[in-house]
Amino acid sequence: IYKNKVKICSEVTNCSFSKTMQEEKEIINVLFETRNFAKNTEYVINNKIIANANMEKNFTQIYSKQYVQDGLVLHYDAINNTGEGHSDTTTIWKDLSGNNNDGTMYNVLWGENGAVFNGDNSWVNCGAIESDYITICATFDVNSATNINNQNIIGNWNSGGYGFCILRDGGVEGSFHVNGTYDIAQSDFAVSNGKVYNVVASYDGNNIILYVNGLMVDNNQVTGTIKRTSPTTVTALGTDPNENEASNNFLNGKIY
Repeated sequence: IYKNKVKICSEVTNCSFSKTMQEEKEIINVLFETRNFAKNTEYVINNKIIANANMEKNFTQIYSKQYVQDGLVLHYDAINNTGEGHSDTTTIWKDLSGNNNDGTMYNVLWGENGAVFNGDNSWVNCGAIESDYITICATFDVNSATNINNQNIIGNWNSGGYGFCILRDGGVEGSFHVNGTYDIAQSDFAVSNGKVYNVVASYDGNNIILYVNGLMVDNNQVTGTIKRTSPTTVTALGTDPNENEASNNFLNGKIY
């Protein structure tokens, strides 16, 4: 999550990465999307050779530094979920941004490379995060793209706020409460079951922009600031929150 007006995406650079990563983009994409860290195998990343059984931790430390830092207020990574590496048992998802927005996990399990949400009562409480302008980004997959309910990935909707979700028909929608209503940007296609997607939804005071896998899929011109939630509501992963509790629209899938 980024607060305020931060440009982190374009159609020629991968979402959330600085331009300095262009030379390493392909290998970063492959490793990030598949989490395929083969032990005792060498990888060249940022002109450094990374090898052996500590590949995951070393790669995470380098990889994390490639995120745009300006305005960054929350950064979770399932591989480095403790800040010191990966734990299969932790119920606190460490915020790597340095802002102490650690996530409290409820009924979420750890897979080999992601946090597993059961579609029934799994969610993560990220604390209260609000701003006039905001950019949110997540990498995820869903087990059932079409559902009787929306499946919320991240957000704090409650008579205000922001977020993005998978709609009942499998489309991706980012929404921000501006000028008395939820203004949206939406994909014209459905996601596929089990496929990994990186989605960014951004509002900078003039445009709501939705990116899927680094490509802009919708742009809606809107002016104003994001209305604060009322009553104050936490930002959550995997559900539609209501103040400090989970409500509905649970995710059946993984967040990476």
